[in-house]
Formats: sequence, structure tokens, C-alpha cells
Amino acid sequence: MKMTRKKEKSFWEMSDAERNELVKQYDKPIPLSKTRPLTKEERRQFEKMQRSPHRSIFITKNKDGVYVRIEPDLLRRSSRYAAEHKMTLSEVINRSLKGLLAIVE
Repeated sequence: MKMTRKKEKSFWEMSDAERNELVKQYDKPIPLSKTRPLTKEERRQFEKMQRSPHRSIFITKNKDGVYVRIEPDLLRRSSRYAAEHKMTLSEVINRSLKGLLAIVE
């Protein structure tokens, strides 16, 4: 026998009363029976987020110039992006900063 599920409405298609009823479940604490232990990867990410303050780029200025130290994971991801898009790492950083400043300004 095949079981069928009741098709749920999208959150945005619900009436205000239905939305309020659905959101009520988040007003109380989550019971421990509904939780599970974190996986090794989830635990690693959680502990990384807990560290404070977190900066992935360090900039040092001296008489010889400006030195930038980038977190290894960010450097790896940026380098991979640069290689996939046939760019240099300097171009990726330059575009990133210009894009951010264009949004802010």
C-alpha cells in the first residue's frame, strides 16, 4: 500500500493564522529527544565559529610595504576560484574589494 503525504503549502501562501500556528513551535525550547550529536565536520565548524574574534585576513604595514596574511582555508578556496576562472589571486582579491566597495558606496 502506497502512503501519500498531504502536500504542504508554501510558507508565503499560508494565511496569517496558519503562519502564526506554524511559528509557535519555535517559541519553546527544543526537547533533547529531537536532537542528535554533531558529526565530526559539524563539531569542527561549530568550534571554529565559537572562537572569537575571528579574522581570516591580517594586514601589516611597515616601511617596506603592506603584507597580507590570509587564513589557509580562505587562501585555498580563493586560489581554487582563481584557477577555475583563469585569474591570478591578486585579481580575485582586487575584484572582491572593488565589488564590496561598490556595494557600500
